[in-house]
Amino acid sequence: MQGHETFILTIFHDPARSSDPRGRLRHVTSGQEITFVDLNELVRLLRQFVIKKVEQEEGENNETQA
Repeated sequence: MQGHETFILTIFHDPARSSDPRGRLRHVTSGQEITFVDLNELVRLLRQFVIKKVEQEEGENNETQA
């Protein structure tokens, strides 16, 4: 994955409701916004984004080579 991606991360933490922080992650360029309920889910969402981005770039590279 080349270049930089910008995200806005909003974290909420209410110890009375949950020990884990919750929040929203928004990808600035696409406007896609995803909510997460714990930090493990946030990590999973970021990994999914990176995998998807790499697959898109590989597809674009294959198209330009053909």
